[in-house]
Amino acid sequence: MVGWIALIHSGGKRPVNGEEAAPAAVVSAERETGIGSGFPDEKTPTSPPEATTNQLVSSNLYARLSNDGISPVSREQLEPYLARNQRSVEALLGALRASGDETLLAEAKERFPNDPRVQFAAAFKSQSAEERRGWLEKMKQSDPDNALADYLIANEYSEAGQSDQALREINGAAGKQGFQNYLLDFIQNAEEAYQASGYSAAEAKAIASITALLPEQARLKELGVNLVELAKRYQQAGDETSAQGLLQMGLDLGRRIDESPQATLIQELVGMAIERKALEAMDPQAPYASTGQTVQERLDALTGRKNTYRELTTQSDRILMSMPDEEVGNYFDRFTRFGDVAAMRWVMNKSSQE
Repeated sequence: MVGWIALIHSGGKRPVNGEEAAPAAVVSAERETGIGSGFPDEKTPTSPPEATTNQLVSSNLYARLSNDGISPVSREQLEPYLARNQRSVEALLGALRASGDETLLAEAKERFPNDPRVQFAAAFKSQSAEERRGWLEKMKQSDPDNALADYLIANEYSEAGQSDQALREINGAAGKQGFQNYLLDFIQNAEEAYQASGYSAAEAKAIASITALLPEQARLKELGVNLVELAKRYQQAGDETSAQGLLQMGLDLGRRIDESPQATLIQELVGMAIERKALEAMDPQAPYASTGQTVQERLDALTGRKNTYRELTTQSDRILMSMPDEEVGNYFDRFTRFGDVAAMRWVMNKSSQE
């Protein structure tokens, strides 16, 4: 729920430095469609207001973050934190998130080139498709049970028109149990960096959650769309067997994203969107797997679920705007521990008890 604030303050523009990213959590009824940046503008680093010891000013914490924006932390503020943590990979990545200073990523790549979190971050800061695929291949080697790297490499091949290589990567991903984007690690690292720079514990937790990125989601959605488009070409050529196999790959990808043990509503919605795209290319009266539903009934169920989430985000957003800061902090804690939807339902339940 949280990261939509980042999109609001980016003006809805593409993120800086070529990093396309959905914010990790969303705020407002519109958030489900947001692709925005949680990185501050590296070109104009400023410190949080010293007069309040980095306390954000005005109404409650949630409203302040929604309305007042988030200033990046200066590199100078973060140096004591980095030194205290011996410039560990976690400290470097946390400081990168808080400051947007890409020299920290360069240092992390030099000192920890085999860490999959560094490789993931480097892939989405790459200046070319070739460089990005190189980092993803390294991530695939460093975290061999993580299917995410395979899917992302498949998208690189798919976007380059190399369908056979893309399908091989997808088949490889299907045999892996893991599906990890290191989101909670990134949030924890950023939280520590923000708190070390002077923000309160509640503010640090909230800002780290809001500014966390999901750069892989746009790529995964591209892959799902490309699978469906390829299936349609096979259908037009009269090869229904191949077409159905590709649509099944799209369904499997969508469900895997939707059902993965991740924290965010954005991920669920991306998975649902991919599944919907594949289902819309099928006969609506055909059976949907072995569920007893038809394809159309599954589409209707996805629409109902999306509408439920829209209402949940609207209502919980309104309640959070007036919650005490301590409870807002509890909300963000629940977001990282139990996920976006569970945290929003906690907000609703708490409101109904008062």
